[in-house]
Amino acid sequence: MSFRNRRYSFVENYWELCSSKFFGFSQGNLRFFEKCSEMSFNPYQDNSGTIISISLGDYLIVASDTRFTMGYSIPDRSLNRIIKISDQIVLATAGMQSDIIALQDTIKERVELEFIGANINYTVEYCANFLSTILYSRRFFPYYTFNLLSGLNSESQPKIFSYDAIGSYEENNATCIGSGQKLLQPILDYCFPKECSGFFNGYRPLNEAIMVVKHFFLAISQRGTTTGDGLQIMVITKDAFLIENSFIKID
Repeated sequence: MSFRNRRYSFVENYWELCSSKFFGFSQGNLRFFEKCSEMSFNPYQDNSGTIISISLGDYLIVASDTRFTMGYSIPDRSLNRIIKISDQIVLATAGMQSDIIALQDTIKERVELEFIGANINYTVEYCANFLSTILYSRRFFPYYTFNLLSGLNSESQPKIFSYDAIGSYEENNATCIGSGQKLLQPILDYCFPKECSGFFNGYRPLNEAIMVVKHFFLAISQRGTTTGDGLQIMVITKDAFLIENSFIKID
């Protein structure tokens, strides 16, 4: 027996001795516990999706891919993750698709009931607090969703709020959620720093900013299978609400 095999054998025997002496279970019990953890029920599933929201001076850009994945399968290539709450407010959601549908239906019904039906003029800041309340009310069995609420305030200034699953939120001027967040967020932080809001606004018009967003999604789609197919872009200004649908990569 070589020195390396003797060393590995010593480590295994030492762990077997310590676990049976101090913790009261053997290596066989450890394998049983591992099988039980593998068979445990998990109610959540991440169905991927990448969403970007960028504030540029006097307008907002919100973009999302349309690929819906379950593991290594792609059940749907034309999924819509962005809903329109008003002419100047949109909600984009990534995460588990069943929870996305439930949350978006809930907030549309509540907004229509509490604000539109009562003829109350609501702002994006009030909607941000309203969404946080809905998410926090489900904190013991939360929606497996990650949200971006984007819109213009009463002074026509763009606002972006990003959320975690239980309702904590913060204001950003350029942020990303979903499966491409780890790759894209550092680029957004470099291009759109908080201390210099509207970094591209001085020399990039709207069409060039949209091309930058398209290049972002194309780069992400080439580095993973969870982002791809279609691209939905919404542009919010004080005078218009624009929607553009295009393709990223079909494979």
